Amino acid sequence: MRVRVTCAPHVSGRSNSRSQVRKALQLSLAPAGNPVGPTVSVVSSATATSGRRPARPAVSESPAAARCVDAPRRRGRDRRRAHARPRPPHGPAAAAGLGARLRWPPRGAPPSPPPPSGRRAAVLVAAAPPPPAPPLRSVACVELYEVTARASPARRNAHAPPLLFASSLPARSFCGVARASPAAAAGSDSSAELRPQQSELIFLGTGTSEGIPRVSCLTDPNKTCPVCSKAVEPGNPNRRRNTSILLRHATPSGTSNIVVDAGKFFYHSAIQWFPAFGLRAIDAVIITHSHADAIGGLDCLRDWTNNVQPSIPIYVAERDYEVMKMTHYYLIDTSVVVPGAAVSALQFNIIKEQPFMVHNLEVIPLPVWHGQGYRSLGFRFGDICYISDVSDIPEETYKLLENCELLILDALRPDHSSSTHFGLPRAIEEVRKIKPKKTLFTGMMHLMDHEKVNNDLARLMETEGLDIQLSYDGLRIPVRL
Repeated sequence: MRVRVTCAPHVSGRSNSRSQVRKALQLSLAPAGNPVGPTVSVVSSATATSGRRPARPAVSESPAAARCVDAPRRRGRDRRRAHARPRPPHGPAAAAGLGARLRWPPRGAPPSPPPPSGRRAAVLVAAAPPPPAPPLRSVACVELYEVTARASPARRNAHAPPLLFASSLPARSFCGVARASPAAAAGSDSSAELRPQQSELIFLGTGTSEGIPRVSCLTDPNKTCPVCSKAVEPGNPNRRRNTSILLRHATPSGTSNIVVDAGKFFYHSAIQWFPAFGLRAIDAVIITHSHADAIGGLDCLRDWTNNVQPSIPIYVAERDYEVMKMTHYYLIDTSVVVPGAAVSALQFNIIKEQPFMVHNLEVIPLPVWHGQGYRSLGFRFGDICYISDVSDIPEETYKLLENCELLILDALRPDHSSSTHFGLPRAIEEVRKIKPKKTLFTGMMHLMDHEKVNNDLARLMETEGLDIQLSYDGLRIPVRL
């Protein structure tokens, strides 16, 4: 007979108490003539719960009682060892995942040492090398796809540039550079090393002077503006700030960031798009005209000249420079600035209606009319022509627009032109006359719904072969300058 007794910790917590309980039970249960009595095991309640083997008593017992108590335990241990499986791997071998692929232990190998315990075991596992990664397949080529200038409605957010849809059509050359799908752009590093760094054109703003949405539309209790109500949604392409572009000009010697116009909303555009596209310095600013939506943000350039770079060169026509002497006099004549005040450090360069160089990039002015008697400038960069504010194009300027690959043109409203801007019908007529390979309209007001107008413009490709779409804030295009 075997008796198993579970005692509270305060009874069995000490070895002499266990031995005393065992002896008392043996004497009380032993029949006459049997000096040993039944087999008695005494464990604490904590040990019984956890299933761990209790420690042997430290006090001396009779040999017969000790053999009776330990014999079943030894027999059970011997049976478990006889039928036990090989020891699993441990230590660095286990951390490296080798046990799943190797026979353990190998035939004829000496027995494995006991596994490390405590802090030493944790250190070994943490320091073990990771399993080797599978070999990468070499990529022979990357398939390119045509990318339409339309924001993805499923993954728009306010802090990242709009995603682009990729169709399964083969890529066409866009200003000499094929446009890749997002998956192709995120290809292997080896393919990226084979091609030189690419120049880019980024739309920092594509709206009118007041921007979209309008406060008057958002607060009107009598009617709802469909475009302005969409524009408040994060990432919606109808949200537009003052017209402005940034050319990221890549050359073997480095990359230059050239901005065209810094209007009233320029700093808001920079907050959103500079971090999103990894931009920091501004290497030059070119001014189209002296309205507030083109020069209203010059004062905000102090953030760059105070914290990023010593100064920023400004390229401006003389007539617009004279206006700046009144609107931004403290930026031109810094002697009037209070000592200690930090204003924008700008270097003004007067340009004429002739080609000039900006960081090894040739810039060709495109003179246009922006209202009766008011001269504004567009600019040509390689095969890219940019005209953001125009009501009429002089005949001599059409010659400068020949063989244009990408035309970025003013288109204020969907119905008719104003006294200072092209409307959509007039802008389309100018596209038919200039005949660029690709056209993106800019400077749209709140009557121009992005998706609706783009759907209408897509029909021109089917009927006349005119590739025209609306641009949007944050649109980035690889170009060849």
